[in-house]
Amino acid sequence: PTSHAPPAHLEVLRRHGECPFRTYLERFPLRLEDGALGWHLLPEERERLLRDPEVGPWLEAYREHWQTMQFWKLWERKPLNLRLDGVRREGDIIHLYRLLPQGGEPDLGPRKRWTEWYALGVLVERRDIREVHLWTWPWMGRPTLRRRQRSAQLPKAVEEVRRQVEEAYSLWQQGAFRPTPGNHCYACGLADICRKEEV
Repeated sequence: PTSHAPPAHLEVLRRHGECPFRTYLERFPLRLEDGALGWHLLPEERERLLRDPEVGPWLEAYREHWQTMQFWKLWERKPLNLRLDGVRREGDIIHLYRLLPQGGEPDLGPRKRWTEWYALGVLVERRDIREVHLWTWPWMGRPTLRRRQRSAQLPKAVEEVRRQVEEAYSLWQQGAFRPTPGNHCYACGLADICRKEEV
């Protein structure tokens, strides 16, 4: 790729640091790769899911969380967009959700996930926002509040993510593009076409 256009969203930039080859190939619709299987059905198939004997009661139990939620909200910011799994607003309180597959473990470490920390840092500095709540929520599980941020005294994770974003965006602009094998390869579905062995 020769384009110097910014990445589609912040997590693309993070994954680019792991493997630019994978990031490039993920631009093409080879398969559904969202990481939040189950959740992708809720915005468009809500009524069918509410009638399901297993999923329906679970959804009803947590209706206050998902009913007004915006799913996969693209927050356009220059030069980097954020794609938030779930966002819900209650007056001057913003709820950010990291939606996980069934049985999924929280992945909010600042090396594994950037979007929610970056958004928290931006939102808490706004005058119209009093509080930001950060949640993780696995499909068919219960939502868990991970952080309640009220002041502009940001957690270390926000500063660490901001630093990593600056470094990664600089590399992105340089056009660095080659496979970089590592532990992340074990979670990649592109092993059958990856050239990592050639490096």
